[in-house]
Amino acid sequence: TLDQSTVQHNATRGLVLVQSDAVITNNTFDDHGEEAIRLHTCDQRIGPCQPTITANTFTNNATPISLNDSQDPYLSGNEASHNDANGFLLSNCRFTGEQTWHAGLPYIVPGWCNMGGYGPVYLTIEPGAVIKIDGGGLVLNWTTLMTATGTAEEPIIFTSIEDDSVGGDTNNAGDATTPAANDYHHVLVTGPNASALFEHAVFRYGGGAQIGVGPLVLADYGGRLTMRHCDLGQGETGVAAWREADLTVEESAFHDLDHAGLSVQSDAQAHVEGNEFLGMGMGAHVGSGGQVLIVGNRFLDMEAGVRVSAGHPTLRGNFFQGNTIAVDVECNPVFVADCAPVVSPENRFVGSGQQGVVNRHPTEGCVAA
Repeated sequence: TLDQSTVQHNATRGLVLVQSDAVITNNTFDDHGEEAIRLHTCDQRIGPCQPTITANTFTNNATPISLNDSQDPYLSGNEASHNDANGFLLSNCRFTGEQTWHAGLPYIVPGWCNMGGYGPVYLTIEPGAVIKIDGGGLVLNWTTLMTATGTAEEPIIFTSIEDDSVGGDTNNAGDATTPAANDYHHVLVTGPNASALFEHAVFRYGGGAQIGVGPLVLADYGGRLTMRHCDLGQGETGVAAWREADLTVEESAFHDLDHAGLSVQSDAQAHVEGNEFLGMGMGAHVGSGGQVLIVGNRFLDMEAGVRVSAGHPTLRGNFFQGNTIAVDVECNPVFVADCAPVVSPENRFVGSGQQGVVNRHPTEGCVAA
């Protein structure tokens, strides 16, 4: 137990925890050349490592807390200012077993955080948590299961380290830096044993993996991704599903995206229902032979509401208004073997300035509408 103490002026670290369930509360950590607290090692075969770190103050350190191995700390009520990075630094993501991320200090991903490969990982992110990514991304692979369930009042936020609107001035740069699209790559769910559930989560300022079309969130190689009541903006593409991925998106909002809200390709399975796509290049881009259902969504003020370049998606009960083209079918069966979209029943097309369904190769392919 370390309580109501002051730890300061050390060349490297103030406190190192190894295989620890320590209680660290109501302390001041000031002026350390590296992190104030280092969560160093944990051998899960010996037992879980769950230190309690609450109500501490961190100032003038390189970083308040750095995670180097598979410890699972309980964090609450900590304050950080005037550090080189004001947050909880995920310097290594060799997680195994159960992990929980809490609201409070933002979690910093300094490049790439690759979860999985060291054993099953069960990550829970609690309402109000803020994850800030610096250039790389968050990768859930192998046997990684993530549950990130926020609330309408306390969403879980994934954003750029330069975004000071949530979690404070994490990079301690003041007004010298501002967030922008492509600041980092994406959140990736990859592999048939990896899955993620996001509810009431916000994603913004990513997409840097592929300039022009890069997704904020990507499911690939059979990964399973479910999103409900999410908000995606300030990027290129909101969500993408590639190579046999399984995607469900419900009751979410897509906006301020230069390329597309949704992109489905390469035999991915997608169920997209009850979302709003507002003011983008296109709402949904389908280039897949998999099962794609686009049901009960709102596509507003875009270049193309839904663009189909392959596959046989079904569009049912959607609302299109103010788009240049509501449903743009650009498949050419000479180059794409399976292209037969179904645009029925009960889709609504509103506004005289909008083309409803455009079939660019009508002599070679058919749209069932």
